[in-house]
Amino acid sequence: MHSTRQNSKKQHGIEDALRGYLNPLSRTSRARQESALSRLAKVMPFPHTAPDCWSCQWHLIPVTAYSVLHRTMGENYTANTANADRAAVRKVIEFCRKLGLLDAETAGLIVETMSAFRGSRAPRRQYLEPEEMAQMFVACDLEVASEARDACLLALLYAGAMRGHEGRGIGMEDINFTTRCVLVTGKGNKQRWVQLTEGAMGIVRAWVGHRGTQDGALLCPVDRWGTVHIRHVNGSTVWRWVQRCYQRAGLEHMCPHDLRAASITRIIEHGDVHQAQLHAGHCSPATTQAYDRTADRRLRSTLGSIDFVG
Repeated sequence: MHSTRQNSKKQHGIEDALRGYLNPLSRTSRARQESALSRLAKVMPFPHTAPDCWSCQWHLIPVTAYSVLHRTMGENYTANTANADRAAVRKVIEFCRKLGLLDAETAGLIVETMSAFRGSRAPRRQYLEPEEMAQMFVACDLEVASEARDACLLALLYAGAMRGHEGRGIGMEDINFTTRCVLVTGKGNKQRWVQLTEGAMGIVRAWVGHRGTQDGALLCPVDRWGTVHIRHVNGSTVWRWVQRCYQRAGLEHMCPHDLRAASITRIIEHGDVHQAQLHAGHCSPATTQAYDRTADRRLRSTLGSIDFVG
C-alpha cells in the first residue's frame, strides 16, 4: 500500500506582497513608503478605511476605488508627493500580481488608473544666501549640547549637500575624521562618500564632544537636562530642528532641502555643475541644474555686460 503525500502550495497574503516590496528598501526609504501607504489606506474609499497599510486588503479593492483614490491624491497632495505615493501603490500591486493575489488584467487596470501626476511647486525660498547660513551657525552655541547637535545637522545638510533622510541616517561608524569623509546612504539604497570641509568637520567634532564616540546614530535627541539619547530620529524631528535654527537666527521659513539647494548652487557658482552633481549624488547633471537657484541672476549679470547691438 502506497502512501501519498499531498503537497500543499503556500497561500500568500497581502503581508507577503508588502514585505516583498518594502524589505529590500533602505531603512529610511522603507519608513517613508510604509508611512505613505498607511496614509493612503486611511483615505481608501473601499470598503472602509484601514488604520495602516498592513490592514488594507489592497488586492481586494476594485479598480473604481483606486480611481477615486487617484483623484483624492491629485486634489490634496503636490505632484511630487503624489507621484512618490503612487509609486508605492503600483509596487504593491505589482507584487500582488507576482504572488497570484491579483490577475494580470486587473493589476494592469489598476496600474493604468494610477497614472502620473503633473505639475510642480516653486520653492518657498528663492535662495538661501551665504550670509543667512552664517547667521544660523552663529546662533548655535556649541557649548550647549542641543545647539551643537543642531549646528552639526546644518553642517551635514549644507556643507555636505545631504538630503534630510541622509543626514539623520548617519552613524558614528560612517564618519572618517581623518579624511573628513562621511558615508551616506541615499535614494535607492545607494551609498556614496561625502567630503566635508574642515570647518564643517569641526562642528561635527564639537557635537561628538557632547554625544560621545559610541556607535549608533550621529544625530540624536537631547533631553532638557542635556542628556544625549543614542537613537535615530524621524523626518519630522529634523524639520523641527532646522525650524528652531532659522527661528533662532531670525530668518524666514525654510525647510531642510533648502540647505541642499543652497549648497549645490554655491558649488556651481564656484566650480561647475559636474562637481555639484558628484557632491550631491545625482545620476544626471540635469537634476543638479534644477537646484541652481541663482542661474537667472547670473544670466542677467552676463547679459548686462554684453552689447549685442552696439
